[in-house]
Amino acid sequence: MRDFTETLLNWARNGSEDIQELEPFCKKLDSFIHAPTNLKEMERMSDFAKNEKLTGVVNDFLIHYFDNRQFFEEDEYGFLSYDVIATWYALGMIIQTEKELSSAEYIFSKMMAIESPDLSIARRILNIKHSAVYDELANKVEEYFNKQQGEVEVYTWAKKIGLELPNSFDWEFYFTLYGELDPEFKGEPIVDHLMVYVRANAPKGDGESYTIDLKDRDYRIQSWWNDDDDDDRKIRIQGAKDVELKEKPSLLHFKAFLAEVEAIFGIKFDRKISSSYFSRGIKKKNSVQQWLEG
Repeated sequence: MRDFTETLLNWARNGSEDIQELEPFCKKLDSFIHAPTNLKEMERMSDFAKNEKLTGVVNDFLIHYFDNRQFFEEDEYGFLSYDVIATWYALGMIIQTEKELSSAEYIFSKMMAIESPDLSIARRILNIKHSAVYDELANKVEEYFNKQQGEVEVYTWAKKIGLELPNSFDWEFYFTLYGELDPEFKGEPIVDHLMVYVRANAPKGDGESYTIDLKDRDYRIQSWWNDDDDDDRKIRIQGAKDVELKEKPSLLHFKAFLAEVEAIFGIKFDRKISSSYFSRGIKKKNSVQQWLEG
């Protein structure tokens, strides 16, 4: 959805605002293809942040837009209700102003209250660059995410196996395991190969932090699970009946999940990691391999 700038201009016209200074700002927003991810991209908003008239109008509009876009939540079909790119660039401008503006506190507070998944995007932007008047807000947001370390499964699992995760907003890792049909399997094979892909990252605003994917090379099996509250235990098989697992796949029960998949499909997984990536700041990475082999 790319409706931010059009909605902003219409809102300003209806409020008898002078849109002359809004037009170059809107044109700039429409030129971006993704939300800001680094300092260079955040600084695209620095000059606009010095314009008090512009920031005042955008500040008021952001509150209006947030309230009228379901608090930046997904709709019932899983689609985002707002313009992700322009919204976060606009907020990126607001948090660079020398005078504190109300929309930043309003949006962050509301997103923390409802545990919005996209709070992690807003946190990233706040961490990349903000003026000193937003230091207190930045501290509140970090306290919110620090609290998750005692509640989110990926931290419990990492502590259990000895993996050290950094206290940052952008860590991530993944690893992949492959399995082939066991030559001693006596049943009728459904597939002769399976891959398990595990990806984890700094938790989103709702605490979601990892996914586990299971699939075969022909995509006859394509199932995935994350750490939400849904008790989905099914492996979906194209052209066949779904398989119900004993418990939902998770990091804490990952090895039991592998063993159950092996028993169902006659697949033997190689416990040696096939491919992996660990971002900067993650320590004792080999603990994952040791845990798999233990």
